[in-house]
Amino acid sequence: MKFFSILAIIVFLFIQFPCRSQQFDLTKEEPSWQTVISGSPVAQPLKTTYGFVVITDGHQITACSDEGVVLWQQSIKGFPTPYNTVARGDFLYVVTSENKLNLINPSGKTLWSEYMPFDEIIVPPVAGADGRMFVQGKTQIACYGLNGKMKWISDVGEMECTQLFTLNDGSVLALLQKTDGGNSVGIRLSPFGEKIEEMTFGGKIAKAVECEQGLFMAFEDGSAGLCKVKDNIGKSGWFISATEAGFGRISANTIFLSSVDSLVCASVVRGGNAEIILFDTDKLEIQNRFDVSSTPTDTGFFEMDRENIYIAGKSVSSYSLSGEISWEAKIPSSNEWEYIFYMDSGHLTFTARNNWVIKGFRVFQAPRNASRAKPKEQTINYDSFLTEKKDISGYSVKALDTADYNKIMKKLQDGDYSDIESKWIPIIKNEAKDMAEYYISHDELRHDNTSVFKSDIVYQKQLCNLMAAFGSSIFNKELILLLHNVTDKQMLNYLLQTVAVLGYDEDGSILREIEFVATKRALPDDFSLLTSCADATYSICRVMGRPALYSRGKKVLAYMLYPQYTKKIREYSRKKLEDIIKLGI
Repeated sequence: MKFFSILAIIVFLFIQFPCRSQQFDLTKEEPSWQTVISGSPVAQPLKTTYGFVVITDGHQITACSDEGVVLWQQSIKGFPTPYNTVARGDFLYVVTSENKLNLINPSGKTLWSEYMPFDEIIVPPVAGADGRMFVQGKTQIACYGLNGKMKWISDVGEMECTQLFTLNDGSVLALLQKTDGGNSVGIRLSPFGEKIEEMTFGGKIAKAVECEQGLFMAFEDGSAGLCKVKDNIGKSGWFISATEAGFGRISANTIFLSSVDSLVCASVVRGGNAEIILFDTDKLEIQNRFDVSSTPTDTGFFEMDRENIYIAGKSVSSYSLSGEISWEAKIPSSNEWEYIFYMDSGHLTFTARNNWVIKGFRVFQAPRNASRAKPKEQTINYDSFLTEKKDISGYSVKALDTADYNKIMKKLQDGDYSDIESKWIPIIKNEAKDMAEYYISHDELRHDNTSVFKSDIVYQKQLCNLMAAFGSSIFNKELILLLHNVTDKQMLNYLLQTVAVLGYDEDGSILREIEFVATKRALPDDFSLLTSCADATYSICRVMGRPALYSRGKKVLAYMLYPQYTKKIREYSRKKLEDIIKLGI
């Protein structure tokens, strides 16, 4: 009975006197960690899955864990600009002086550097779904592949100095400087560079943010809308009147937007206060709205994850999506710091203005391997743009003749091939799938001498060469299927050479198939096949630059050091193992 009486008192006190949010005074506290970097940051540090990277005017890139531990430092040629992007898999695209685009892997190795075809890059590049990267100039948009080749360039007219947006179908939207009756105008392109449509919106866009359903837009007249693509046509997925949205008249300086999955959060600044409005673009409803005392600024930040909203201005606050304040931090004057950002580890992080120090203050004890801010796995693919159909059946007729192959290869090697990509990718994918089915199929088909996959090994090699030359992960599923099912040693060699050229293996699936080939398909004295396995393994480790793949790659090569393998194979594998270790991942 006494226990229940005490419990009742505790519950009563909790209701009458709810727990106050945590309060921090970072002007008086010592940092949880601090790190010295090699110069002053040229832009806001970029968050990664392992922590963050900061690019400095000292021509250096420093990668740190979310606890401030320096993971690597690498120099970069040319003076870095503020226009940089972290893409899927923690690949870093850095724009340097003279309009040079650099692709840097997660371990800091520069994979390639290419001059851009226009005079000035005005915003950070935008990543596509298959490793391609969209780069914006004043009047042109260019697209680059994983291999550094320019896939296409398109003249679209003078654009606003705002980022390119990717819509829910994978198409690219650029906002133009011209207007139509005072309303914003955009042009939508396919990921393969084809102009699809010019779009006039329902007002002048003040701010916009991508979300799972499309593009959420806040208009200057206080209304809002959702642009989404359906049946390859840009449509209004949701219109919110000025009265319903409750923004009032706004500008780019008085509204801030952030999103995660299908949720969009807006902060509307009114004097010294702000209102938070939470939109659900899936259910098409306003989920919540509440007033806050914190107002974001251009020197601070405004962002959200699946649980909280973070606002940084003169102070920093965290609110739950229901509107309850979680913690609040008094921060040093902005005269003392250049950039501020919040890490998933629960650290508020500052880059100092007058020295090269980064300081992290813990304001939240995040669980280990916190994933609050991580969006859902990317589901966008480009299938809707691949309209060319294979008009032959069976395995007796080639979909590409030698003239087609030579024409496509020349285009791929020269670059700027928007006129062939969407046409030939589906044909090559279909041929690769048919090839895999041939190797999976019953013996009667395998012994059918009319099949091109039995009678024409040169054609199979040509298909492999094409898959490699596109500089994209768009064929990775087909490569995995083929590596697992092909038994012909010569064809396996061609597939492994394709992998070695690409080197892109986001989740390690291709590396697992290489291990399968090396341990289950190859004989211990098969020098050609096993060295191809070693070359492909090294290429994946070099390109991907990730510790998990590095460890698996070393395991594959170490397996080929066992005594049952010939001396030549062991020596070759040892050399490749040493090359991987030199990568320093």
